[in-house]
Amino acid sequence: MKFENLNYLWGLLLGLLPILIHLFNRLRHRKLPWAAMMFLRMANRKSTKYAKVRQWLVLLFRMLAVMALVFALSRPSLGGLFKGMVSGKPEVIMILVDRSASMGAKIGEQNRLERALEVMIDSAKAYGKGVRLVVMEHTDKGPREVGGGVGALANVISKEVTDTAADIPGMLEESAVWFEENSPGIGEIWVASDMQSSNWNPSASERWSKLSTKLEGLSQSVRVRLLSMGEEVPENVSVRIVSAARQRIAERTDLVLKLEFGREDQRSAEVELAVFVEGKENAETIKLEGETYIHEFRYPLRKGEQSGWGYVELVDKEDGNPKDNSAYFVYGEPIKAQTAVVGNPELFATKFLKLAAAPDASNTNQVSKVVSPTSLETIDWTDYAMVLWQGKLPEAAEAEKLTDYVKAGGLVVCFPEEKNDDVRFNGLGWGAFKKFEADGKEFGNWQELVAAEKEQEQLGFRITSYTDNEGPLQKTEEGLYLPVGDLRVNQRKVIMGDGAIQASFEDGVPWLMSKAVGKGQVVFCGTQPSDKWSSLTEGLVLVPMLQRMLSEGEAMMSGRFAQGRILSCGVDQASEGERWVPEEAGSNAVKDFNSQAGIYRMGQRVVAVNRPSGEDITPRLEDGKVGELFGEVPVALVQDKSSEGGGGDFKEIWQWFLVAMALALLIEGILILPKGADERVEIQTAASGKVSSKEGA
Repeated sequence: MKFENLNYLWGLLLGLLPILIHLFNRLRHRKLPWAAMMFLRMANRKSTKYAKVRQWLVLLFRMLAVMALVFALSRPSLGGLFKGMVSGKPEVIMILVDRSASMGAKIGEQNRLERALEVMIDSAKAYGKGVRLVVMEHTDKGPREVGGGVGALANVISKEVTDTAADIPGMLEESAVWFEENSPGIGEIWVASDMQSSNWNPSASERWSKLSTKLEGLSQSVRVRLLSMGEEVPENVSVRIVSAARQRIAERTDLVLKLEFGREDQRSAEVELAVFVEGKENAETIKLEGETYIHEFRYPLRKGEQSGWGYVELVDKEDGNPKDNSAYFVYGEPIKAQTAVVGNPELFATKFLKLAAAPDASNTNQVSKVVSPTSLETIDWTDYAMVLWQGKLPEAAEAEKLTDYVKAGGLVVCFPEEKNDDVRFNGLGWGAFKKFEADGKEFGNWQELVAAEKEQEQLGFRITSYTDNEGPLQKTEEGLYLPVGDLRVNQRKVIMGDGAIQASFEDGVPWLMSKAVGKGQVVFCGTQPSDKWSSLTEGLVLVPMLQRMLSEGEAMMSGRFAQGRILSCGVDQASEGERWVPEEAGSNAVKDFNSQAGIYRMGQRVVAVNRPSGEDITPRLEDGKVGELFGEVPVALVQDKSSEGGGGDFKEIWQWFLVAMALALLIEGILILPKGADERVEIQTAASGKVSSKEGA
């Protein structure tokens, strides 16, 4: 509880006023002994006891009325996070803290993170001692219990905003596991977040459904309290690097930066931008139009300058969120997207895969190379953006070497051969080989299938199900579907393993299966690009599929081994054993590759690390959507309005004290009402033997 007018609490001393008045009135009347009073006292002994109790009650309610008025004038407010204390004091409080870049938005003299921690700590204090506290920041791998009580919270939770995004459902999943393993009593999960939609991922309905089911199924009662930070943010402009590339123009070479500015205001505005290249500052004034604005910045490089790094920075120090005011870049020679095709150089399938991986001979940055299975020991897989494996799967030392390549972000696509074997590569392998038959007849190639088709009948193993919204088989940018369903498959092999099915035949047998291994991916195709096997040789499906895979592999390769890669902080994390050293970047020097944006070096490799795009100006999760995400789990959403000067997450309750005052005065009034005429006390006098009556006081 907090008070807007704290000095008014001195007025509580006025609560003693009814006692003082009572004592003063008692001193005004002097007691004189009178013999006849003995008889009245004897007759009125019972009513005197009641009168004293009534007098004390009257005095108490008068004091309560005065104190309630003082509390009302001091404008008390109750913390939103613990307003539900009436539902029972929890035994455990799990505090989840969002330290993502968007939490750096200013709220007065504080940012969202600082304000959220202040509210969390104040709210935890309201429960007093005896409550276990568990903390999890979005950068933590799991919850950690806090020793030392509430007083230790301020030292346990970092107040530094990171350049990463938060995975709120992931944090809640870890919390559910903790409650399941520790089985405490009544628990509460407190989440402090700015409700950035990208951090909550509301579109992952299946994931949220599983989470709510898990929370509901816990053996103990668990409530969720969400502290939503204030929606009102000072005017904010974000800047990010879309691309950084060298461009040759006549006798000179320019560095071309493609910049994207974001804001919530569509009115025209000017911003001052500082661009640092090769240690030199270049200032530029940019006129912004609309919510998103793309700007191209050119800088002439020195002769012979092949690579380098720099950063851009908004000059406005009053901007709403300092965390999105800078972005980093590196530049260098264009990266060659090399593909290694492992297989027999004499086979048609090998030759076709080489052509499909680099169909444009004029594109010197895209190269494919056939590697004989007999020369694998001499190959450095890290030179390749993609590996196409045609034939028997690798074993022993070669398999281990190729697996390391995949774990580091490599891409391996495997195609079958007719010979059966029991070899597995990262849990995937080949099963039974089968040829298509119709009326007891086998076909030599897919063209024979087409020739034998009658009217609307399509012969061969038909692909009837595939993922078209993401992955290698997704629709084109124009919204066109790849003709996967038109493929004629004459021979196939069953794909064995626990990968994700990207496409499958009519009978449910997988045609394309992928499996994530470390940072990379292994993909298995159920047929071969040869006429005997399928119509993949037409190229209408295989070529765009491989080109998409190559682009993905190229991006991963760029981040691992070359200049010019812009990484997303927290998404592209350093592998175990990698030691990235930060380069000095002006006032924004950084230390941690996995949490802070900047320029990092490891040996000869230099990369730029920036905050994820979702941390710039993006939609907030609607309040009404929150309850839907949690299903039947009890959720209390608390809006922080501190930026509007309305008491923040605390709700004013002075009205309650006014009601209490009125109630106290009402009860006091009832207690002091005179008794009715029918309530009489009969007094028997000893001297006269007559009966007289006295009105009850």
